[in-house]
Amino acid sequence: MHRSGMLFGLIWFALACLDVGCAPSRRAEGPRAVTRVFVVPPPPDPLAEAAHDAFVRALRRRGYVVPASSPEAQAVARLSWRQSEDAQALCLSLSDPAGGLLRSVTDEGQRRSFWTSAQAADAAGRLAAHLGQAPLAMVGSD
Repeated sequence: MHRSGMLFGLIWFALACLDVGCAPSRRAEGPRAVTRVFVVPPPPDPLAEAAHDAFVRALRRRGYVVPASSPEAQAVARLSWRQSEDAQALCLSLSDPAGGLLRSVTDEGQRRSFWTSAQAADAAGRLAAHLGQAPLAMVGSD
């Protein structure tokens, strides 16, 4: 009985030593829920400011938190104007905090050569609608 007890202890010790060096394997992460979106401040331009303000309000109505700085965010949104020949369209780029592009959407149905603040705000609201209600499911890579 004494030898079998020693043998059992030795086997237990050997298994414990093998387990110490093993790191848990990383599983592919499923979608993560993004609820905190930082919206990059616009340049000093009345149309850009109207679009920015409307976009922030629309995100909040959809349940997103819009932090004051990018380190607090899970995603970063940037609005910009896309020029083509004689018209412009409002565009949304959504990236992760490291700068990797997650989504890019253009309000193609509203290309205009002349924009009012109200039209810019409406276009920003339509772009926010593309994200849907919070949380936004994004595939994680970290």
